[in-house]
Amino acid sequence: MGYLHPHRSSALAVIGVLTSLLSLYYYLRPIIVLFLQGRSAYQLRSGCREEFVLLGGCVAALLVFGVYPGPLLELIALVLP
Repeated sequence: MGYLHPHRSSALAVIGVLTSLLSLYYYLRPIIVLFLQGRSAYQLRSGCREEFVLLGGCVAALLVFGVYPGPLLELIALVLP
């Protein structure tokens, strides 16, 4: 039928494990660079008022449309044919 030979399936398993390890390194590298470098707190810049207002607006919109998506979905239904 369409079954794999046992040697081929074990080779595919090894390839799958190796590519998973490679992707783990690829995805964890930015986190390691960001959080495990020895930066002191005085090097970090505090945000200005405009940045906090914009961030607060994005969070508010996310919460509103996440909890009550009806108006947004109705608007989308009007725009799309």
